[in-house]
Amino acid sequence: MLDTTKINVLAWNVRGAANASCKRNLKEVVRKYKPDVCFLFETHIQFRRVESYWARLGYRPLAIEEARGQAGGVWALGLIGLPLTVDQVSLHPQAISLRFRSPSASWVCTGVYASPIPTQRHHLWEHLRQVEPLVQGPWAMIGDFNDIAVASEQRGGTFSPSRATAFVEGYESCGMMDLGSFGLTYTWNRHAQGRPPLHRRLDRALANVDWRLGFPNGSVEVLPRMHSDHSPLLLRCCPPPPGIANKPFRFEAAWMDHPQYATVVSGAWEKGGPNFVSSMDCVRQDSLLFNHEVFGNIFRRKRRIADQIRRVQERLETVDSAYLHRRLGELRKDQEEVLAQEEMLWFQKSREKWVRYGDRNTSFFHAQTIIRRRRNHIQGLELPDGS
Repeated sequence: MLDTTKINVLAWNVRGAANASCKRNLKEVVRKYKPDVCFLFETHIQFRRVESYWARLGYRPLAIEEARGQAGGVWALGLIGLPLTVDQVSLHPQAISLRFRSPSASWVCTGVYASPIPTQRHHLWEHLRQVEPLVQGPWAMIGDFNDIAVASEQRGGTFSPSRATAFVEGYESCGMMDLGSFGLTYTWNRHAQGRPPLHRRLDRALANVDWRLGFPNGSVEVLPRMHSDHSPLLLRCCPPPPGIANKPFRFEAAWMDHPQYATVVSGAWEKGGPNFVSSMDCVRQDSLLFNHEVFGNIFRRKRRIADQIRRVQERLETVDSAYLHRRLGELRKDQEEVLAQEEMLWFQKSREKWVRYGDRNTSFFHAQTIIRRRRNHIQGLELPDGS
C-alpha cells in the first residue's frame, strides 16, 4: 500500500473541463507530473460527460460537487487502483475534504474553490471551521482561494487591505499557515484588450502545524499556465526533484551592522501599513533588495577592499598624500566592518551557539558549517554484505 507521505496532489482551476484545449492540456499535465489525486475547479459541466475521458487517463471520481448550471464545480479524482484508502470527510459547493489513510499515516486534504463573489466566501470559512474538529491530525488545503494575503501578491490593480485581512483571518481561524511555493510568482493573470494587465497569487496551499511537522520536505510548485488563466499547483509530500526549489528567505545577522539597514526596515514596515503580515513581507522584499544593491556579497567586498588597500599603500610608497592617508584609514575601517560581518555570517551558518560571540575565529565557524553540510550529504550506501 502506498505511504500517504508520498502522495502528489494536483489542483487546477481549469475554467471549463469539457473543451478540447482543456483536455489536451490536462492530458499533458497528468502525463508529465503523474499526480495521485487531482482537484479540478470551475468545471462548468456534469462529470458524467467526461467520465470516460478520465477513465482513459486512469482516474476515477473520489468526490464530485457538480457545477450549478454553467457555474462552479469541484471534482476530486484519484488514480484507478490508488493503493491507499480515501474517505470523504465533507462536501461543500466551495470545498471537498478527503482523508488519505495507509497503515503508517493518515491526513486530510481539502480542495478549495472559493466563490468569486466576495460576500459568499465567509460561507467557505464557516464550513472549514466545522470540518476542523473532524480532522484531528495533519490537514492541508490547496486550490483557488480567490484572494491574496499581502500587497506583494498582486501586480497591477488596486490592493484591498480589508479583503486581505479577512482572508488571512479566515485561514488562521482554521489553524492554517501558507506553505509558500516555487515556480511562477503569480498564479492568475488577466490580459484583456483595452485593460491594464493584472497578476495575482489567487491559488495556494495551506497547512496546519501537524501537517508541516509531518511533511517537513513537502513543497508546492506553481506550474506554467496553459489554456486557463490559472496556473496548476502541484503539492508534493516528498522532496521535489533536486535543484528546482528556490532558496527560502533567510535573515542575515550581518545586515544589522550596516548603518542603513535600520532605515530600510523602518521604511519597509511603514509601507506594509497596519497589516502585520503585509509589513513582514515588505521587510523581506526590501531586505533582499538592500542585500543585492547595497550590502552586496561579503566575500567580494572583502577582496575589493583588500585590493584597494594594496593599491593605496603602493601609491604611498612613492608619494606622501594626506588624502591617501585618509583614504587608507577609511578602507581599514571598512575592512574591519566587513571582517566582523564575515565572522557573524559564519557564526550564523555554523549554528554552534555555545561559541563565545566576538572571537574572530572565522576558520572555526567555516569548519562547523562544512561539517554540517557533509553530515547532511549522502556519500554512499552500504549493503548488508558489506559492498
